[in-house]
Amino acid sequence: LHLSLRRQRQMCIRDRSHPEYVAPKMLSFLKSHELTDKIQVAQIDPQYADGEKLSETYGVDINQELNCLAFAGKRDGQIRYAAVVVLYGKRVNSGAVLKHAMDATKPSFANLDDVIAMTCMEFGSITPVGLPDDWQVLIDSSVKELDEVIIGGGRVDAKFKTTPQILAQLPHAKFVDQLTK
Repeated sequence: LHLSLRRQRQMCIRDRSHPEYVAPKMLSFLKSHELTDKIQVAQIDPQYADGEKLSETYGVDINQELNCLAFAGKRDGQIRYAAVVVLYGKRVNSGAVLKHAMDATKPSFANLDDVIAMTCMEFGSITPVGLPDDWQVLIDSSVKELDEVIIGGGRVDAKFKTTPQILAQLPHAKFVDQLTK
């Protein structure tokens, strides 16, 4: 669990000797699925966590940055949740494509308080790693064209880097065509 980002500002890098740095559910998931050597984690300054700021401050290629958005929809009276993973700056096609992928009616952004309570992750850094077992992970198919990706680390002061193939191995994960507009 170590990520080296080119720095323009001072940044502390954490590694396996600092497991407390990763969100607890994420760390538990990484250990139980033997993924600690396939995902790298870096501490960042939260004020530079988003998109262009992250790219400018830490030299991250903005084309590798992903957003993870929490959606909810209903089917048979049950609420279904999905983490929707898209390239930074892209909008989710929340119509028929998401509805079909979630097998739910009227998908929309999930209630933030519920998401934080269910995931034990911080607002602004929800990640597809370590989500509740019944959540789907829907990844826009354009993501699989990338060699590496950067996404939130479960805490606003962390980002992680991995490959799209590792994301595809997460429980209930699948690539979805035309998930973004």
